[in-house]
Amino acid sequence: MRPQLLRGARVRVRATRWLWPGDVIAYARSDGALSVHRFLGYAWKNGALHAVTKADAGTAADALTPISSVLGRVSTRDEWGTRLSIGTTDRLSAARWFLSSAAHGVARRFGA
Repeated sequence: MRPQLLRGARVRVRATRWLWPGDVIAYARSDGALSVHRFLGYAWKNGALHAVTKADAGTAADALTPISSVLGRVSTRDEWGTRLSIGTTDRLSAARWFLSSAAHGVARRFGA
């Protein structure tokens, strides 16, 4: 996917109860830095729910992010309040990437 945000761009983040594949989210990384990446899906690890994210220009998913570290969904992308548009193509691409990655992980785990 082509990135929708430039590095260092100002964004507005809104809290949300539910994330959908393709959403652009802001979260606190384990080192304390803030990141804004594409949400791909949910993963359960060590008894806790995590967000699976990936930079649009990235080739691999990021480390799993605890849901408690997610600040919310990015709603605008600049100081003028331009709404961040998430299209159907973005959502389908994120879901496809997540499902493909999950299927690969299952095949690797069970030796298929």
